[in-house]
Amino acid sequence: MRSLTTELCAHPFQYPLIVVAVLVVMCCGCYEAPTPPPMVKFDLKADSEPKPDANDEESDEPENETTNNENAVSPAVENPVVEFAVDEDAEPWISRDRLPWIIDYVQYLNGRQIGFSHIEVLPPVNVDQKLQIIRKDTIETMLEGQPGRAEVMLDAIESNAGKLIDLKIETKHRGAATFSEGHINSNRLAMKTKVTPPSTTVVGLKTVNWQEGTWGTLGIQSLLLRQPIIEAGERRSAKVFIPTLMEIAQVELTAGQPELTPLVGGVTPELLPVDVVMRTETSGMRSRNWINSTGEIEKTLALTGPSVTTFRVPRAVTLRLESAIQMEAFMSHSIELGTTETSDIEAMNDLRDRTYSIKTEGRNLDFLRRCPRQDVESSSPYEGEITIRNSPPVSADVGSSSTDEPTDADSQANTWLPSDHPTISNFAAELLGDSTDPHEIASQLTRALADRIQTQELDTRFASVLETIRNRSGDCIDRAILLTTLLRNRQIPARVRSGIWLETTSPASFQYHMWTEAWINEQWQSYDPTSGEQIGVGHIALEHDSLEEENPYNAVVPGLEAFNSIVEIKVVAEDQPLGSKRL
Repeated sequence: MRSLTTELCAHPFQYPLIVVAVLVVMCCGCYEAPTPPPMVKFDLKADSEPKPDANDEESDEPENETTNNENAVSPAVENPVVEFAVDEDAEPWISRDRLPWIIDYVQYLNGRQIGFSHIEVLPPVNVDQKLQIIRKDTIETMLEGQPGRAEVMLDAIESNAGKLIDLKIETKHRGAATFSEGHINSNRLAMKTKVTPPSTTVVGLKTVNWQEGTWGTLGIQSLLLRQPIIEAGERRSAKVFIPTLMEIAQVELTAGQPELTPLVGGVTPELLPVDVVMRTETSGMRSRNWINSTGEIEKTLALTGPSVTTFRVPRAVTLRLESAIQMEAFMSHSIELGTTETSDIEAMNDLRDRTYSIKTEGRNLDFLRRCPRQDVESSSPYEGEITIRNSPPVSADVGSSSTDEPTDADSQANTWLPSDHPTISNFAAELLGDSTDPHEIASQLTRALADRIQTQELDTRFASVLETIRNRSGDCIDRAILLTTLLRNRQIPARVRSGIWLETTSPASFQYHMWTEAWINEQWQSYDPTSGEQIGVGHIALEHDSLEEENPYNAVVPGLEAFNSIVEIKVVAEDQPLGSKRL
């Protein structure tokens, strides 16, 4: 089978095929040439329930699975095939009271997450009796041995019945982009395609002869929502448009017996399996879909090509994946400290205070937080000075405890900070012994995590605190979250703080960083479990977060995005040394 990642280089119109190669767009298997496959038969045995996860924390990933098609059994009764075509006189395939209809999927290959999809169906503004379909697919790719990531964004206008009217598809991969748009006119879909960057621009035209009754961009999902399959042995056929192939396929569906079906998160509902055989003029594709009682596809397994499994997931899951990609785009940013006459960089945390000049590119300096240990003065919207004090003043007008007291969220256990977990309690006891003073507890934990947790490079994946303890390794984010969790376990309100940190490398440069703030002696005190000390004048604070939301990247991405807007940092003044560090 020829790789589609090779095909896209030779045929610009097929550039979006990179998603079809492994995504399996809920209604098909994998592109395969050229002989159509035989019909798939069903194994009527129900899946056994998945084994419970042996790890400390609940796993989001499903068990790896295989499907034995050789020993499959046909349904006892062969029902007639019912043709399901788009009928403009029929009821809409989705009722208005269900709009917006939003659904998300994640794709796995051999137990590894390789992509995700987000789909929205909504009534477009100022267009009567039409539906707007927005879809975004993200997939990991391999081209000439090099890993990458492709994104395909689809925006379509369709009739309520499901007929395509207008279509736009944009694909991004390795710095190049393909944009296609078209309209159905006189039963012909004409798609104009442009490939950029401008130095390699290719413009062309692709025409598809539109067959009456063909379903639009959501294909099988549309017809299943219009009329869900309700019994085993039911058979349907339909014509379905595959946007990424720019082809119309003949599809045959056959329902099996309801079965217990393992899904993401350890749930095993009873779903109806539906085998799908899809044929175009040049390819054959097969998949098995599991649908719920309303016709929504909960799971898909590719039966041709790589065994990619697609699972429906909550929106929070794909939001986290999208945020991880944003984080990845910002992580490599660093800022070398501007040339200036300064004291020994290694002794920066011993200084009483230090003032930096900061310049951004097109972003207001309001992301630099004013607080008792940090003053900000702007000379223009994009330039200013920030003074960092090694110790906050006893009382302060800006950011004092009266305006920034802890909330309930700073003390409670949650998904990312399971401070009430027995493993956390045991680990805290192991590190602390009999300590009861809050400052001593925070200082002791900070030193211990710096010593016992091996440093890793900043990573886009959020490790759970239980993983960090088990593996004894983590980046600055993992350590800050773990310290925050341990402090809450000892009834000390705590939160994480995004910021930037001057690393004493050669040359010295600022990097993104995260540390912990604890509410002690009626004020927020900052502890850095990466350095093992309280923070010094090399730390510049940005956002703080209690990590109460389902998406933990909300605590990181805004800070990374702000840091990426900074283009210059220089030391302009510094005070005398303190004489000794505080931890």
